[in-house]
Amino acid sequence: MSIHLVSTTGLRAGGRICTAITRRSVVSSASALASATSSDSGSSPPAHAIIASVLLNRSPILTTLPTPFEQAYYDYQARIARAISNPFPREFYFKKGAIAERQFFAEESQREKEAFGEGFGNNLLKDLEEDKTGSMSQVEDVVALPREHESDRTGDVKNLNRKGDRNLYLLVKGADGWRLPQGPTKQGAALHTQAALEELHSECGPDMDTWTVGRYPIGMHQSSEAGASTILFFKAHIFAGQAKPNGTSIKEFAWLTTEEIKEKVSPEYWTSISEMLSSR
Repeated sequence: MSIHLVSTTGLRAGGRICTAITRRSVVSSASALASATSSDSGSSPPAHAIIASVLLNRSPILTTLPTPFEQAYYDYQARIARAISNPFPREFYFKKGAIAERQFFAEESQREKEAFGEGFGNNLLKDLEEDKTGSMSQVEDVVALPREHESDRTGDVKNLNRKGDRNLYLLVKGADGWRLPQGPTKQGAALHTQAALEELHSECGPDMDTWTVGRYPIGMHQSSEAGASTILFFKAHIFAGQAKPNGTSIKEFAWLTTEEIKEKVSPEYWTSISEMLSSR
């Protein structure tokens, strides 16, 4: 009987000892896990800095020249429209023998020849020659400006009038090479206005009238280098003015087409911005 009691007591005591050991093991494991977690969080790299960049666009100021196929289609449609249209009531709009009427005859004759070929429009010129009441001496010839600007001939990449039928983008040259205007962001600042535009004016001067298209970035660039900052791109348009570099961090700038940008920037940078640029 006594042996049985001792055995039971020993078992109970052993159970308490095992429970205590188990509890200490759990506590030790939790402490080790907490210390490991704190160690991992302490050794984690800091968050990358965010840089706001502006893709400043000068939209085309000239209509793009049509391709040969497009030109043939437009000419065909113009001939059909002219052939089935009613005659223009010039007696209602022009006074007989007026200079405006004689100018209209001359221009309409030229349009007839361009649409249908030589031999057409001669009747208008015949009426013009027979009418001696008016005079064309007071009509001034209007000469259109050439599509090619002086900056295209001289290679001036800083002139906003170059490449009138193409989209141009502002590139600046800093210590790290050619890139879009950019700068670090501030805590609590709106990225599309206070960050992007302020840095644009800081690097390129305040003498530009610009407008940001949206509140959200249209692309990003993350360099493969360790600890590199993340660059967010915001699109904007220029309406007036010109870039004037600050002379410290930026000394050169250029208004370039998509193909010209590819030759200036690094391949890694080009991969990030190529889809944001227009092909025309």
